[in-house]
Amino acid sequence: MLGTLQVWLVQKRAAGEDLVTNTFKADLHLSPDAYQSALHEGVAVATNLKIQSGAAKVRVLVRDENSGKIGSVDVAVDSAPEPRPSR
Repeated sequence: MLGTLQVWLVQKRAAGEDLVTNTFKADLHLSPDAYQSALHEGVAVATNLKIQSGAAKVRVLVRDENSGKIGSVDVAVDSAPEPRPSR
C-alpha cells in the first residue's frame, strides 16, 4: 500500500493572522498488515517544528494525494516563557 500525504503546518497568532507556514510530504509504504492497522489506529507522521515567537496555535492540514481528501486540526501552543540566557 503506497501513498503520499501533503502536510502544512501554519503557525498563527491569537488574533488569527498567519505567522509562517511549513510544508512537507510523507511517503507511505505500508505492508497489508500495517495498512489494516492504520485504518483503525491512524498513521504517525513526525517533523521538527520551531515555534515562532507570538504563535498561539498551529493549524495542521493533511491532504491524501491519492484521494484528494483533506483534514485539519488546530493545536494550541504552550505559552511557556522563553528561557533566559544563563549568566
